[in-house]
Amino acid sequence: MFTKAQGLRDPAMTREGATGVTWGLDATASRVEITAKTYWGLVTVRGRFSGLAGRATVPADSRITAELTIDADSLDTGNDKRDKHLRSADFFDVKRHPYLRLAIDEVALTGTGTFTARGTMTVAGRTRPVSFDGDIAVSTDGCRAEVRAAAKIDRTTFGLDHSPLGMIRRTVKGSAHLFFSAENPDTAGAR
Repeated sequence: MFTKAQGLRDPAMTREGATGVTWGLDATASRVEITAKTYWGLVTVRGRFSGLAGRATVPADSRITAELTIDADSLDTGNDKRDKHLRSADFFDVKRHPYLRLAIDEVALTGTGTFTARGTMTVAGRTRPVSFDGDIAVSTDGCRAEVRAAAKIDRTTFGLDHSPLGMIRRTVKGSAHLFFSAENPDTAGAR
């Protein structure tokens, strides 16, 4: 059972008395998806990345940092021809840039269980600032955390500007539903 995180100094997040807690991403339970409008907004294309790795750190001063690495080649939209094109140099260029990366260096709680995050995102070899809002909940035993977040991204800022006849909108919605487990529960101590 998960409950909304009360604050960055919530014992469930920092494990009271710990010098810091590192949270590892449970890649099998987590998902990252994109949604894009094509054919002049008439068709919605949904894709899911299956290759994920990540970690979040909550030090004693509660300044949360996080990183998420996404295997660009793992994108699946349900259409092999489209997926091959998305992996090409027209879009993600996975041969030269096999990973998408998200590095979060600032997280601020905006309410009970809600946050705003800022950092950088690297796509197709280009790094740009990013910010987004999300929700966080922590298991009652303090060993697992669930994070949901979404952002609208202008794909052209990453050089993904291929759009024959203007068929693909510039804005893509990215969403994440991530699960983390405390990697150092012995150091942190049980809640």
